[in-house]
Amino acid sequence: MEKVYYTTEDVDRSHKRYRVCKNKGNDCHKAEFMARHGSAKFCTDECNNKFSNQEKKLFKEGNSIPRTSNINKLRVLMQDKNVVTFTRKEIDDVGIDLLKYDHRYLDDIRRSCFGVWIGNFNITMREKNEIIIRTKIYKNEK
Repeated sequence: MEKVYYTTEDVDRSHKRYRVCKNKGNDCHKAEFMARHGSAKFCTDECNNKFSNQEKKLFKEGNSIPRTSNINKLRVLMQDKNVVTFTRKEIDDVGIDLLKYDHRYLDDIRRSCFGVWIGNFNITMREKNEIIIRTKIYKNEK
């Protein structure tokens, strides 16, 4: 039997336990509900699973909202340059979520640093507060 995260009480939109199911519009059981507890975001486990599966499908197709949002923000930051350097605060202020990446790899084994790819953008951290963003077409010429 699936878990149900809503109560049978009437919906009160001004109450702190009022929720709109994150899966609303995707074969949801109860779009608006009064949550049993404060952390409920879905009306049932089934809605949670459907929402997660839809997100995974979008991500595999390259159309996930966080990924698309990150790519658009990176394009603005790059301003047609091949390499730029920012502080971590500047990246956070723009709203780029570095946990939403396409690929992660070990960049520096000595310091256990990782780099990530988001679309055609390669992001690495050189110093504690220095983030370097390169486009895929960048060639490191010495």
